[in-house]
Amino acid sequence: MKTSGRLPRALLLACALIPLIASAQSGSFPERCPPYRLSGRLRTDYFRKLYGSSRKTNRHAFAAAGILNFRTPPFFEGVCAGASLFYATSLGLNGSDASRVYTTLMGMDHQLTALGQAYLQWQHPGFLLRGGDQILDTPWMGPRDSRVFPQTFQGVYAAAFPTRQITLEAMRIDAWKSRTSDDYSRDNLYYPTSYEDEELFGTRKILPPSAAEAPGTLAFGLHYRGKPLSGQVWYYEFYRFARLLYADGTYAMQRAGATHLFVSAQYAREWSGADNYFQRYGATLFTTSGTGGVDATLYGMRLGLQGRDWRLQVSYNRLADHARAFGGGALVSPYGNNAAMYTSFMTNNLLSFGPGCAYAVQGTYWALAHRFQFTAAAGQFRTAYDGRPYAVYLDARYHPTFLKGFSIRDRIAIDQGLPSYDGGYYLNNRFMVQYRF
Repeated sequence: MKTSGRLPRALLLACALIPLIASAQSGSFPERCPPYRLSGRLRTDYFRKLYGSSRKTNRHAFAAAGILNFRTPPFFEGVCAGASLFYATSLGLNGSDASRVYTTLMGMDHQLTALGQAYLQWQHPGFLLRGGDQILDTPWMGPRDSRVFPQTFQGVYAAAFPTRQITLEAMRIDAWKSRTSDDYSRDNLYYPTSYEDEELFGTRKILPPSAAEAPGTLAFGLHYRGKPLSGQVWYYEFYRFARLLYADGTYAMQRAGATHLFVSAQYAREWSGADNYFQRYGATLFTTSGTGGVDATLYGMRLGLQGRDWRLQVSYNRLADHARAFGGGALVSPYGNNAAMYTSFMTNNLLSFGPGCAYAVQGTYWALAHRFQFTAAAGQFRTAYDGRPYAVYLDARYHPTFLKGFSIRDRIAIDQGLPSYDGGYYLNNRFMVQYRF
């Protein structure tokens, strides 16, 4: 593991020496430093991978985890400090055979402890600056919080709020912490895994163990939140990997209490930067080498109807095929975040399948005063390298009124048609019980 030890380490130590710390934020738009608070969550997860092929081994994993967040009240004219402690245990239920353990949940280790966040923050009306280890929430760099721990990042983040509708963001990230790692490192999802055999990425580990460290990321974003139009534009400089320009927007003809139509569009354009590692190391993805450099183009459209207790939407994505480019036109996403694509749900997305197009229809229904939510979706993928897989997705959530912060969620994705499944199906089931306080 390549650990990082630059300026954020000094910030981390400074945070650890402050005796009064209160709750850390959960996204990229943190609230002002509040009075002393303590918050967190307790979660248990049970994951299953079931294959319809006798040549594949079914996998299971259990984890019980907790996150404890702290943040100080403000001092020195708007300065505060925060930290988050992460802990997870398998209770010895997962065994030691990696071929039978669903390792993305918490790797092969039976216990995991980490200081997930430790930062200093300064906030002035209209401006915020935060440095250290922190959670970020952007389209292509975010927490990916579907496991016991979220991804966290080490670096500096700034935001400005010139109007109520507009937010400007900038960040320089030096290192990251995987969802199953106990420390920060200067690599990403394209490196050979060093996190307790976790299958981090949906495609393949494509860089050699001798690959140089990843220099990190520089990113800028602009958000507009208005009615009926909202949207965002982002630029990412994934140093030595790719440069990404991304935009999406939604027009919602919303009327209070009435069914309304909404339409969304997204676009991503990606190309190689200087001294690209895929080219330097002759990396291959989807049988296509990186000698031609990164060249990816993504389009997306979504059309939907929203009622008081239901939503129905139809989505489309196309990832253009550039035959001479890295991965035949594959989208490069060093930290995952495939959910940014409209047709992505759980295990199914063009980030994993490669260039092609995808169609998806999804419906959501709320009941019991929105305490119960049920989602059903179906998707069809037509890809250049992974055939024509199709999938069904089911998601049920319940939030009882008698215990605030308590929730139960069960998700199932069933895939069919991927060549790697030997013509059989693949069922992915994730059951979660969680309590936030």
